[in-house]
Amino acid sequence: MSYEKFFAIRHYTLAELVSQASEIKKHYPQTVWKCKRGAIEVTLTLKPTTTSVTYTIKLCAKQNSTTVNIFVIEPKVNFFKNGRKVPHLYSNGSLCLYYPKYNELNYSDLWAKTLIPWTSLWLFYYEVWKETGEWLGGGIHGKKNISPEVL
Repeated sequence: MSYEKFFAIRHYTLAELVSQASEIKKHYPQTVWKCKRGAIEVTLTLKPTTTSVTYTIKLCAKQNSTTVNIFVIEPKVNFFKNGRKVPHLYSNGSLCLYYPKYNELNYSDLWAKTLIPWTSLWLFYYEVWKETGEWLGGGIHGKKNISPEVL
């Protein structure tokens, strides 16, 4: 295991962002991505279970950033459901999939094998939460006030 994953913070280069988007496209052919002014947007659809609705998600990252923001575009994930705040959403509406300070995602990790499956799992737990009112996905929200690097 590389010590770099635990001790060094690496910022994404534009070439790395493009490589990540291309890799997602290989695994998820319906993916559309665009790069503009040092930022990348990757849009694709996910269906966590056979009975789930199809979600359109968007990953956003900037050159020289250390984080990736993931948004559910359609259907909208509301901040509140039945008077309760949706768990594991940042204030900008992006999904809380990992805790950046714990280095759970390294800049060299393939998004297609980390962020996309984590997003699908988040959507599954979101669907369970909507039905039961209980978030079964774990995590630290509610324990600390955390926020992502906003794009």
